[in-house]
Amino acid sequence: MIPNGYIFLKLTLAAHLLAGCFPVSQVALDEIDVPVYADEGVADETVEGLRQAELIAQGSPIYQAQTGRFEGTAVLMPGRALSELRDFGTDLTAAAPRDVPAGTDLRTLAFLARTQNLRVAQAAEGVRRADIERDNAGMALSPRIGGDIDFGRVEERIGRSGGLGGAEGNFDRTILRVEAVQPIYDAAALAARDAADRAQGVARAAFAAEAQAAVFEVTDTYLRGMTAKARRDLTEKRLGRVRDQLSAEGRLRAAGRSVAAAALVLDVERGAAEGDIALFDQELDTALADLARLTGRPVTDIEVIRASASAYELPGPVTGYLAEALEANPLMQQRRLETVRRRDLYREAVARDFAPRVEGYARADYEGESGSASRIGTDTEEYAVGVRISVPIYNRTGTGYAHRVAESAYRDATLSEVALRRQLEAEIVTLIARVDQGLRALSGAERALAAAQALVRSERAAVASGVAAPVAVLAREIQLIRAEESLLLRRYEILRARARLAFLTGNDPVEVLI
Repeated sequence: MIPNGYIFLKLTLAAHLLAGCFPVSQVALDEIDVPVYADEGVADETVEGLRQAELIAQGSPIYQAQTGRFEGTAVLMPGRALSELRDFGTDLTAAAPRDVPAGTDLRTLAFLARTQNLRVAQAAEGVRRADIERDNAGMALSPRIGGDIDFGRVEERIGRSGGLGGAEGNFDRTILRVEAVQPIYDAAALAARDAADRAQGVARAAFAAEAQAAVFEVTDTYLRGMTAKARRDLTEKRLGRVRDQLSAEGRLRAAGRSVAAAALVLDVERGAAEGDIALFDQELDTALADLARLTGRPVTDIEVIRASASAYELPGPVTGYLAEALEANPLMQQRRLETVRRRDLYREAVARDFAPRVEGYARADYEGESGSASRIGTDTEEYAVGVRISVPIYNRTGTGYAHRVAESAYRDATLSEVALRRQLEAEIVTLIARVDQGLRALSGAERALAAAQALVRSERAAVASGVAAPVAVLAREIQLIRAEESLLLRRYEILRARARLAFLTGNDPVEVLI
């Protein structure tokens, strides 16, 4: 017989009453913690650290639409229409230009990298997923309410018993169970929730790191393309002067006044210039293709930027850059938070392997059987409220002890953090030396350029007075163009080093250069 609505009401009421009887207990886990490797650079998550990561991330419409605003330890999720989640490259970036025209400036491309880059979009989805996983981890400490219903048809045969003949029949059976369980002491669930909290910080730092990496890659690629374009223009200028001289030599040859060696020298110079132009075209095309890949928009040309004077200033002390990198570099924050998350996962594994679990429960059972040839129909209701204690004794899950693997992962995360710290220190020291050496080389290139300009003026005066041949002017002009190219290379190498240094210290490379 199927229970009536009154029985269903009693079962549901009992489940909800039990859910409110047992508050969640906060359990200290210090007794199962492992020593923190403080000497190796492990640090706890701090609100300030997450704010630093957010400062880099907050300019992206993808981040704002997908994950909301991050303030302190709270995440405020904005309401989102279904159309907003349809396409990262269209609906979530309405402020971005739809088509990048020729000659797009570096700021626009950096903006597109933050809003259109697919790696940045994936990192934004990772933040959203971490928020969901945090909510799910918190559900382990919430009441669990479930029910089972079993409707069946039973066929029964009874043999001879006590001199009586057998009987057979069939009847309907209905079994209903509703159970509510509330965790009281669950160290593993608490540690898992802490690990999920850390995972939120890791995901946000990963998003900031991807956004900053995309901007740096665009900046570096832009500088490479700008270098190739400028060198191509200078080589075109050199080739134009060689062609003018070849034309002059042709007129001299027609008049019988040409020297055969002069034409050969000019042919060699022309061939070298034409080969260099083809190489620079290839480098420029590669840079444009990389920019299109990074920004999600076609890029057909590169504008030459005018760098700020501060980009060519002497760098500050190494210690300041190192401190800034350890504090503000998003990848460093990600590694630091990942180490703490691995520690919490280790604590969770220890708790699951050894810690008891206590939970309260309330259960309501109903069993109803209809009448048959051998028995009368019955209806049974049973209610139980109690406390259940689960104690792991040996090999509880049948898969060994998870805490040993988790401890190894914790140590591995610690070593990864230390390795990144050492990498940052070594690269920053190298970059500062590179900028310093580049500035000295730049000073020498400027002196060489001034000398080459003076030589060109001198040779032109000598040709005008009939002392030197016009080909001598060409040689000095080619020397001047090469001096201009050398100066250009020194400047752009300094800018690339400055952009890399800004990236490592958690700053915006574009703002440092312009």
